Amino acid sequence: MEKIILAAHRGDRAHAPENTLPAYKAAIALGVDGLEVDLHTSLDGVTFMMHDHSFDRTTNGSGATHEKCWEEITALDAGAWYAPEFAGTRVPTLEDTLKLAADTPGLWVNWELKDYPEIVGEEMAFRTVRQTIEGLFRYHLEERSMLNSFSSPVLEYAAHLSQGKIQIHGQGVGSTSKMRGPVTRDITEYWDWACVYPIEKGTYPDEKEYAECLALGIKPCICLPDTEEIMSRQIQLGCLMFTSNDPKEAIRILKKLGKR
Repeated sequence: MEKIILAAHRGDRAHAPENTLPAYKAAIALGVDGLEVDLHTSLDGVTFMMHDHSFDRTTNGSGATHEKCWEEITALDAGAWYAPEFAGTRVPTLEDTLKLAADTPGLWVNWELKDYPEIVGEEMAFRTVRQTIEGLFRYHLEERSMLNSFSSPVLEYAAHLSQGKIQIHGQGVGSTSKMRGPVTRDITEYWDWACVYPIEKGTYPDEKEYAECLALGIKPCICLPDTEEIMSRQIQLGCLMFTSNDPKEAIRILKKLGKR
């Protein structure tokens, strides 16, 4: 059986508030291969887990992620917006997530670096990269991790610091690239994975998009709705990893397709 790697997008966000420890633990309990998580750094240098560039959507706070100190962030409620039973859930730190990964044998993590130089400045963006990589080496997680970003400068810096010991994951190739910022390196020199995007908006990736990725020697993955029709077609096209918004449903489908 050729197994398809399954990652939980921000944890099991179908059943718990995204990018929180309950969401991560729920996904682990389901038996996913890995987690996809998002990282920002506070004004005073604490790296923490959150997707958006503001606190408005997933906490009871507001404002830009890089403009608050950790003392303010740790007081936020990151669960009540999702459901009453999650009220009081806190924003987890990078350290919290590193410990969880280290304590879960075999689990790997796709760490998405969300601080971009054009938003927070190069110094803070690169600080997020450094603190993440330092944490991965400190917890001996480099072989169970990949570093991901939509920012070319951030990914180039991450690849430089990780010295080939941590896999690099980019966003789209060629005509479907979603990368932002100046480029100084050929992606074939350091990308291991790429999320495949469709050429035409409102469609799903097909032969042309996969061929473009595979021709570069980069492994293709996707983040699409968890339906049997979509997943089956993407597997036929050569997808090797799914990032799922509903890992319970994705596991059911992959088992039915004989890929788990």
